[in-house]
Parts: sequence; C-alpha cells; structure tokens
Amino acid sequence: MISLAVAVVGAIGYAVWTNNEKMQALANIDSTTLCPKDGPVAGVTVLVDRTDGLNAIQAEQVVQLIDTWAQSVPSGGIFKVYEVGKAKDLLTPIVTACNPGDGSNESYLTGNPAMLRKQYEEHYVDPIKKMAEGMRADAEADSSPIMEAVQAVTIQDFGPAQTKMMNKRLYIVSDLMQHVKEFSLYKGIPDTSAFSATPYAASVHVNLSNIIVNLYAVTRPGMDGDKLGKLRQFWGEWLRYQGGLLLDDKRIAG
Repeated sequence: MISLAVAVVGAIGYAVWTNNEKMQALANIDSTTLCPKDGPVAGVTVLVDRTDGLNAIQAEQVVQLIDTWAQSVPSGGIFKVYEVGKAKDLLTPIVTACNPGDGSNESYLTGNPAMLRKQYEEHYVDPIKKMAEGMRADAEADSSPIMEAVQAVTIQDFGPAQTKMMNKRLYIVSDLMQHVKEFSLYKGIPDTSAFSATPYAASVHVNLSNIIVNLYAVTRPGMDGDKLGKLRQFWGEWLRYQGGLLLDDKRIAG
C-alpha cells in the first residue's frame, strides 16, 4: 500500500510539473504569429525566381519541394517563401508561418493533441498549401535580380537579431540567369574570382556564414547541359564566397 501511495503521489507530481512546463511554454508563444516571443528556434527561407515563369511540370516539382521543406521545420521554427522582386528592394514574404507543433507528442492526460493538430493545420499547413498552389501561375519580368534577392532575404531573416536561431536554411529555386543593368549573365558567365573583384559584386555581397544553402536550378528552353553546368558552378562558387554552406546543388527539369 505504501509503495502504491508513493507511486500515485509521484504520478501526480509529474503531471503537475509537466503542466507547469507546458504553461510556461505557452506563455512564451505569441498568440498571433504562434512564434516564440523570444524568437524562432530555426528558420527555413525559400527564394523562388519566377521572373521567366515556370511551366506546369516545373511548378509541380516546386510545389512538392516546398511542402517537403515546410514539413522539415521543427516546432518553434519559422518558414518563409519569397519571390525574386525588384533590385535593391526589401522583399515581403508571400507566406510566413511558424510551426506550432502538430500535437503528435502530446498526451491526452497532459495536453490537447486534437486542438494542437487543428491549430497546426489551420495556421501552418493550409497557408503554405494555398501559397504553393499559386506557384503554378506564370509570371514574367524585365529583370532578374537574384543576387539582390539573396542579399535581401538573408539580411531580413538571418541577421544579427536572430540570436536564438541555431538552424538556418536557405533554398534558392531559379534558372540562375541574373539579369540587371549592372550585371547580366546573358552576356556570358565570368570567372568567379574576377567577378568578385568588381564594384557590383561588392554591392551584392552578403554574409551567409552558418547558413546552409540549397540551390535548385530550373532548366530553361534552349539551355544546354554545358551552359547550365557552368551556371551552377558560378553560383556555387559565388555562394561559397559569401560564406554559405552549400549542401544541395540540384536541377529542376521540365
């Protein structure tokens, strides 16, 4: 009987302790954004270049990738998707969502997994799904300031203020054809070291240290494998020159 009483008291004590832990955790969550008030613990940013449009096959691949990347964000992490915009502009994400957790680790005795799952679906899964569907639409622009966009999202999402963010990932989906008045890869692919010494390269420099970068090259009509290979090499070297940890260098066909 004594051992049973000790076990019951211990169980009650554990439940109270667990509940207090959960209350403290909930108090640290912003009720509007569902992000931790002291900042997200991880960040995944996706930069999609649709300045020359995506065909249906390419768009479907990008939609599937975005879903995969969104699912990789841990609880308390933030997921953002941007599109390449105007040169030297700060960019507004087309979706931004914090992962509040899906309730799969919650017990009915100490939490409300059904409510957490509903919150996860409504505030995280659904907005990302809606945004991804919009990627199927074509879009065209007169310029492709990809380097400027990389600079903008890195400063916005991974700057010095993000002291709590230990895991930082940047996904770039693009045909890699940088095209602005100051510098255009349509005129040729330069040697990376020579390019890095130019005033323009200095203007788009950004600190990618401690950021895992993943490059996904979109195939364009008429672009042969040799040119795409040289483009991927140039961009890989440029990203590493900025301090980025290049993890993936893959191709999106179509």
